[in-house]
Amino acid sequence: MIAIVAGVPEELAALRRRLVDPRPVPLRSGRGTRGMLQGRAVVLAVAGDGPARAEQGLDALLDAVSCSVVLGVGVAGGLTDDLAPGSLVVASSVVSIDGVEHHPEPALVAIARRHGAVPVRVLCASGLAGTAIEKARLRERAGDASAVVDLESAAWAEAAVHRGIPWSILRVVSDAWDEELPQFLVRAQRPDGSVARGRVALGAIAVPTRIPALVRLASRVRQASTRLADGAAAIMSEAAA
Repeated sequence: MIAIVAGVPEELAALRRRLVDPRPVPLRSGRGTRGMLQGRAVVLAVAGDGPARAEQGLDALLDAVSCSVVLGVGVAGGLTDDLAPGSLVVASSVVSIDGVEHHPEPALVAIARRHGAVPVRVLCASGLAGTAIEKARLRERAGDASAVVDLESAAWAEAAVHRGIPWSILRVVSDAWDEELPQFLVRAQRPDGSVARGRVALGAIAVPTRIPALVRLASRVRQASTRLADGAAAIMSEAAA
């Protein structure tokens, strides 16, 4: 069984639609979905956004289902100018907030690269990197490597490493290195790094001119979900061969 986890439901939407014989799996927090993807048994789960929720959600999944591989998927912010929005990337390494570097299963990275994913360093942050200045500061930690930033990958890696389970991270760039996120979205974050969706909705209703920015981001996440589904399906297909 391969565990495929994401931070928010939208990132898994296209993958859920591709499952054959989907069945619900009750979890300690939320629920997962079992099924077949390209001939491989998988279980999908929304682990939660932000580092703390990501680790708790993956732990709940792995407590409920015995899995041989963990694949984390979702969107990420680009940190280098070679990564345009829509780029499919695979983690060559993941660096936690406190600087600990984790390395994924090389065979899974190689498969992803054969299917068009760009290898990158994934730098993890405690909250959204909402400005170009914040992204520039993070980029300095990447050295000469292509790099992205996200919130959950280090938590997933640490949970998998703790259990001795091979893992990999597949992401799609949602915003380029020089793009800024809407500040009302950044302000809607909770202390644990997750986003309070109610605050986002209220912010958009209160100031309707914010709505186009949200629509644009939502469209990019939908497109990213399809790319992630294509990439994950390709990995499953080759892994099953």
